[in-house]
Amino acid sequence: MTREAIILRLVHEAIDVVNEGLPPGAALEKAPEVTLFGVDGRLDSLGLVELLAETEVRLEEEFSVSVSLVNDKALSQRNSPFRSVGSLVTYVTDVVATEAPVSEAG
Repeated sequence: MTREAIILRLVHEAIDVVNEGLPPGAALEKAPEVTLFGVDGRLDSLGLVELLAETEVRLEEEFSVSVSLVNDKALSQRNSPFRSVGSLVTYVTDVVATEAPVSEAG
């Protein structure tokens, strides 16, 4: 399994946790194009924080690396890495690549 596939699975697991707290019919879909935050976003700021925190926990468990997904790099990007499921997975993959050598995956 590739690093990106592992991260996709971890983000999906974090979405499952967030969905537990959402009202019926408001669950996030696990599709790359689903808008998470911003215009037409499905999450408010607290929901986004929960999703990112759950993702960080899973990254630490999977890759034995502690990362903060909310940082100056993320906040200064023209296109938010938190906009959609797909952009989040791409961003997290880039962050983990700088923090954990490939051999540490799994």
